[in-house]
Amino acid sequence: MLSYGKSLLYAEFVPKKKLQERMSLSLLDLITSVAKVTIPPRENRVVFSVSCSDATDNDVDVPDIVVEIR
Repeated sequence: MLSYGKSLLYAEFVPKKKLQERMSLSLLDLITSVAKVTIPPRENRVVFSVSCSDATDNDVDVPDIVVEIR
């Protein structure tokens, strides 16, 4: 799962049609459409949280992902 703040952007249980629509969006457009948040022009980074599991369905700790956007 990929989330921004409290908004879930991608997850395996989201319907395929909705996932396909979201995959075509840029990260900023995705945040704007799903989280209903506009990133101020002065911000040059966004932080995403990732939750995932391995092949045996054990949770895997993944650090937050920082993406430079400008």
